[in-house]
Amino acid sequence: MKSMGKRKQPSAQIEDLRQRITHLEEEVDSGRQRNAELSKSIVKLKDVQKLSETIGASLDLHHILDALMKLSRRVIQYENGGVFLISEGSDDMEVALVVHRSDGFEAQVRRQWDEGILQWVMAEHRAMVLPDVAQGAQEAERNFVIVPLFVRGKNVGVFELVCDKSAETFTNQEIELISILANQAAIALENARLIQSLDETNRRLRASQQQVIQSGKMAAVGELAAGIGHEINNPLQVIMSRVQLMQVACKEDRALSGLEIVEAHTERISRIVRNLMDFARESSVEGEMRALEVHELVARSRSLVSHAFTSKQIKVIVDIPKPISPVRGRPGPLEQVFVNLLLNACQAMDYEGTLTIAGKEEQGFIALTFSDTGVGIPPEILPRIFEPFFTTKEVQEGRGLGLSISYGIVQDHGGGIHAISEAGKGTTVSVRLPVFRSG
Repeated sequence: MKSMGKRKQPSAQIEDLRQRITHLEEEVDSGRQRNAELSKSIVKLKDVQKLSETIGASLDLHHILDALMKLSRRVIQYENGGVFLISEGSDDMEVALVVHRSDGFEAQVRRQWDEGILQWVMAEHRAMVLPDVAQGAQEAERNFVIVPLFVRGKNVGVFELVCDKSAETFTNQEIELISILANQAAIALENARLIQSLDETNRRLRASQQQVIQSGKMAAVGELAAGIGHEINNPLQVIMSRVQLMQVACKEDRALSGLEIVEAHTERISRIVRNLMDFARESSVEGEMRALEVHELVARSRSLVSHAFTSKQIKVIVDIPKPISPVRGRPGPLEQVFVNLLLNACQAMDYEGTLTIAGKEEQGFIALTFSDTGVGIPPEILPRIFEPFFTTKEVQEGRGLGLSISYGIVQDHGGGIHAISEAGKGTTVSVRLPVFRSG
């Protein structure tokens, strides 16, 4: 019996060893799982680093948002996703970027905003997973991942994903990584906005400085033109008086016909000089707004650049009804706008082109259009034509300030200016100026 007891002792040790081996295998499996999770974490952290590098290398809003959506998909497989920003100066939300596979996502986010759900998430200062209460009972579970976006303690919007994934399968690590990605992007968006705002302010400042310089030049040109005008007018008066005396004394029809031609051209020179002197005298941006006749403004502007159209045999059609209400403005600056538009149209056309100047009164404004048959403006350039210093011309042809200054003058008059164009077919620039109201 004692020998039987001794044989059982190894069996107990074997069982103990088996239990230890099983425990070690479980620890190995657990270690493998931890290593796998760690590897995934490292990959996802690399994604965060990639986004940070993208943010550091780009100030393009679309590029930043696109990177956010692509890298978020590597953390959570989403169906719909988007970034929604709080509009500056209003209690509303605007779409910055949306990536979706199904319709209705934007409407769902809008409904969450109207119902106060998004405001509540932002007030909680943390990402949340919320069920889609609108889905049917027979549909697979769907959840919203909503991440509030904060920059320097300020709510700027939300990053939202829609996932066909049950709530309990989301890990804290996934939500934390998505939050990191979203807020990295939020900082980049805010920085990009600030840079754009600074650039715009800088452009406006430079345009204002150039307009001041331009005003100074116009004042100098005005003084010069006034002096030259007086010097030209004196001999013109002598020529005119002598021609008139010769007409009285002359009896030959052929000679009289020649004198009439001389008289007509002398009057034309005198008219051009008067218009130039008026333009120079009234070119200051200062002064009181007054009633201005549209036909006179257009006619005087045309006379100043008539040589450019004549030399290229460009036909000018004026289709402005008579009578038409006067506009409220300063003559010099408005003529400067019209001269700029006329010269731009002339430069855009080859020989024998056509420029049509049309006008009509609508809702308290006079709407004028300058339509040419020129080369047109490419669609990628059209949105930038009123920017200061933007030009496609050669250096000697201009510095890209004509349209920018014209834009500023029209805005200063309480009006608006915009352009539409089709490459190869021509351009139409529309100017709206307020009607003069007495009292």
